[in-house]
Amino acid sequence: MRRATVHIGIEKTGTTTIQEFLHINRERLAKHGVGYLKSPGLKNNRNLATYCMRSDFIDDHINDLGITSSESRRKWKENFRSEFYLEMESLGDDISDVIFSSEHFHSRLHTEEEVRHLLILVYLRRQDLVATSLFSTLCKSGGSSDGILPSQITPDDYYYNYFNLLEKWAAVFGESNIIPRIFEKEKLFQEDLIQDFIQSCGRIQPDWDLVRPGNQNTSLSSITQDIINRFNRHFPKYAESPPGIFSDEIRSRLIEELESRFPGNRVNLSRKEAIDFYQVFAESNRLLAQKWFHTTTLFSEDFSQYPEKCDPTSISLEILDILFKIFADFHKKHLLPLRTSIERINFQEDPGATFRDIALVFENTHPQAAHFLMTEALKHRPHGPVIKQKLREIEEKLKSLPVEKTP
Repeated sequence: MRRATVHIGIEKTGTTTIQEFLHINRERLAKHGVGYLKSPGLKNNRNLATYCMRSDFIDDHINDLGITSSESRRKWKENFRSEFYLEMESLGDDISDVIFSSEHFHSRLHTEEEVRHLLILVYLRRQDLVATSLFSTLCKSGGSSDGILPSQITPDDYYYNYFNLLEKWAAVFGESNIIPRIFEKEKLFQEDLIQDFIQSCGRIQPDWDLVRPGNQNTSLSSITQDIINRFNRHFPKYAESPPGIFSDEIRSRLIEELESRFPGNRVNLSRKEAIDFYQVFAESNRLLAQKWFHTTTLFSEDFSQYPEKCDPTSISLEILDILFKIFADFHKKHLLPLRTSIERINFQEDPGATFRDIALVFENTHPQAAHFLMTEALKHRPHGPVIKQKLREIEEKLKSLPVEKTP
């Protein structure tokens, strides 16, 4: 019987770094009898967490997969289950251990019934640090919020009450199979996340000559967070169809430019706000420390990284210059060529030329549509040299695009 280790995060505890470590060492680990599957997700095994989610819960992953209807979701689950079982069955007899990793086991599975579908390893981090880091990730991914910290938080919040989190998983798998770790440098084995994961997991040996990944997920500076958060309010990712077709490019450029000019990881949150948020979970942290760690103090209570007062971001002329430059570049790259292409469309009584010219408008942004239109143009102009040449170019472009799986 194979043993399985499920790394459930939590989010913002170096999970991306651990997943990158498992991903880049997949073949090396397999030689030593440890499997890291691809069907649940190449790096983040989020598909497995999504499979376990209750059917009425819809998150960003469900939207990205395009399976918001009950029927499409049912079909996706069937396909995933088949691919997952097939990959498990195809593992050689020399694979004695399998590791799964996704922070979404923590953030998306709220009930024992959902957990029941899956040795559990979880890293815990002080609640205010998780919340501030999550805000940075929210900005990167196209979301926005009225504040850095979640509002109207309660002590029983499923996301931040770690005592309830461990009790939920222990109720299914047993307390002896839960391995909680504190995500603080001084409390990690050899003060190193990867070494701590190897030590805690118990399935990997440190002398296997494995490759170490670099830091995978840095937080945005406070200035960048503030500006990107405001940008996302006006260009929300999922308000577009398909989502992010233009705003993703502008957002990425903004982040790149702002981070190069205004680096740093200072959070624009007052010390009192951070402490007050942390204190909401004082009782659950006390229970957690007592039962699972046999101590009275769980986390470091040094809040000196927060300012006494937070200062509002001042929009300097340099920031305005960055904004205007990015929009000017975007205008030159997309809007002017689009307008020029539209003006060149042949709307005379020549359907072949009309289809050809409309196809040229979409050849860079929507190659599938351009291919359809150019094929129609060829029907009317079967000997047109421009149409034939462009059709070949578009077909080559389509070959390089990733294949989309049908839900």
